[in-house]
Amino acid sequence: KKSDYIMSIIERMISTGSTADNSSITPQQKTIVDRCVSRCYQKYLEHEFDTDYLPTLIELQNELDKERENEDGRLMAEGVEYYTRGSMDIFAHHTNVAYQNRFVVFNIRDLGDQLRQIALIIIFDFIWNRMVENKNKGIRTYCYCDEIHVMFSTYYSAYFLKQLYKRGRKYGLVITGITQNIEDLLKSDMARGMIGNSDFILMLNQSPEDLKI
Repeated sequence: KKSDYIMSIIERMISTGSTADNSSITPQQKTIVDRCVSRCYQKYLEHEFDTDYLPTLIELQNELDKERENEDGRLMAEGVEYYTRGSMDIFAHHTNVAYQNRFVVFNIRDLGDQLRQIALIIIFDFIWNRMVENKNKGIRTYCYCDEIHVMFSTYYSAYFLKQLYKRGRKYGLVITGITQNIEDLLKSDMARGMIGNSDFILMLNQSPEDLKI
């Protein structure tokens, strides 16, 4: 699961478009990433999940550098380096967020489009992990997504959000999406499916055109 998650982040890092079909990663490159992820987590597993050995994207970059002798490995290493050692390395290190607090807020407003999509994938993974952890403790998890239409601007963030909506209730997740204009959501098939799965919908002061839709 972790390998698949890291693959999604890297696909977003080096993709050329907003859908999965426009991803520039090949099956051979996926194999390289999977091999590097396994090596990254080796010490963590050998030390019985000791958090002192949790790898970061820096360790992943180091492993990708070892694959530079072939063309696919070189392309992967150079494509990811912008986000690990370059100016977009904000997610490459251990977090300084107090994520064990009872109330956690993520604000992605000031992130650029490219970095925002990576941030959303990372945030959704955090929510998923916290949700599973809370379920084991018998605690409900409440998640509020403001300006939710932004999350449907690309395939990757929409897909992860859809998974939260479809599977989260089994883990005690209560998720609420908030947007000013419902028409933006109706343009997305994924969003339409999520609206259909919503137990409660509240619409305030909609324009006549939006009400017809």
